[in-house]
Amino acid sequence: MAGRKVVATNRKARHDYEIIDTFECGIVLRGSEVKSLRDAQVQLKDAYADIRDGEIWLERAHIARQFGYEESYRDAGTARKHFAESVELYQQIGHKLGMAYALLGLGRAMTHLGALGEAEEAMKRSISLHREAGNEIGQCETMATLGGLLAQEGRFQEAEDLVRQSLSLTPEANRFGIAFGLGFLGHVQFLSGRLAEAEAATLESISLFEDLGWRVWAVGRSINLARVYLHAGQVGAAHVKARHVVAQAREIGWGRGAGYGKLVLGEVALAEGDDAGAQAILQESKLDLKEHADEAWDVNQSPWLALAARGLAQRAEAWRHLTTALDWVATYHRALERLAAQACLALLLVDEGKVETAVEVYALASRHPLVANSRWFEMVAGRQIAAAAAALPDGVAEAARERGRELDLAVTLQELAGELDAFPPEPHRSGSGSDSGTH
Repeated sequence: MAGRKVVATNRKARHDYEIIDTFECGIVLRGSEVKSLRDAQVQLKDAYADIRDGEIWLERAHIARQFGYEESYRDAGTARKHFAESVELYQQIGHKLGMAYALLGLGRAMTHLGALGEAEEAMKRSISLHREAGNEIGQCETMATLGGLLAQEGRFQEAEDLVRQSLSLTPEANRFGIAFGLGFLGHVQFLSGRLAEAEAATLESISLFEDLGWRVWAVGRSINLARVYLHAGQVGAAHVKARHVVAQAREIGWGRGAGYGKLVLGEVALAEGDDAGAQAILQESKLDLKEHADEAWDVNQSPWLALAARGLAQRAEAWRHLTTALDWVATYHRALERLAAQACLALLLVDEGKVETAVEVYALASRHPLVANSRWFEMVAGRQIAAAAAALPDGVAEAARERGRELDLAVTLQELAGELDAFPPEPHRSGSGSDSGTH
């Protein structure tokens, strides 16, 4: 029809069935879905309409979600307010499915704001409502998303069980749902230090997204894959993949993705010992993300900038970045940033002559399975901490490690962040290679 743009048709339906009559109607879309339809990122091959409670529901239509697109709101605080209002309105009119999706959006917003307990509660309510409404697609999406949240908290078995359950419930025809779930499975396995399994799941997710033509999602998962390669010790492969991410993100106009890719390139440079190169590319990443996202929760380059500054003997700059990183981690609770900050803190403590405390801090970090199984952490921090520990008197280093393994993570980081308020500390002047530890 004149003046209209057709973004998708169901040719399979017209081939398999005789069309006797047609009806025209509107459709309710969320913000990210509107953008996807404008970009013709939709598939109707397996779609059909179902009439429920006097309303027509479109089932198994695959509309791409914009990676990192927070339901048409870039500000997580605004998103939380609007989703909370939506939950209340849907509850008043008894619309379970609308309430379920509003709770999922609320959970995502709360995750971005660092309120993980409230986010978990909202997502669990969303799962229950999706289940009651018989909406497997929404149920599976929410379960996988909740699995990613639980992995950030270190609840790896719960997280993987939830994501695998979501995959088992996802219909084979819902290829987007499978790709979505596999991406989260790879993320959970990465954080739990099972890098070979993470690689396999992430590769399969990328392949499905590419087959579906959803390049933004494929590039997003490729960022995760580059990190998997890096922590598995495949530095060259990580470098190639991260550069590919930057190039692809630019090609499709996803500036935020280019910023993420540059962050991984900075991490690669740190593993290669190129601290100047790391500092430069990390600053580029910071500028890119400020231009295209500018959300405090989105990502924080400070832990890696601190490592680069420390490698360049920019002592005050390193402590400044580390203080920023620890403050950010205390608010948003992201695992990878926290672990990188702990590794940097341990190295800076070695530089200050506080080797026992450094060994404790790194032992605390090494309790996390990613650090324990990561070649990147070994290359960037582990070997230097081990060398410093070897210079301590017999038994002192092992005693420090034992103390570190018993430390409470939240309390220790809070105490250390408080001590760093007056950074940088006075230069270490003692010739001793030991200190009294954190106790």
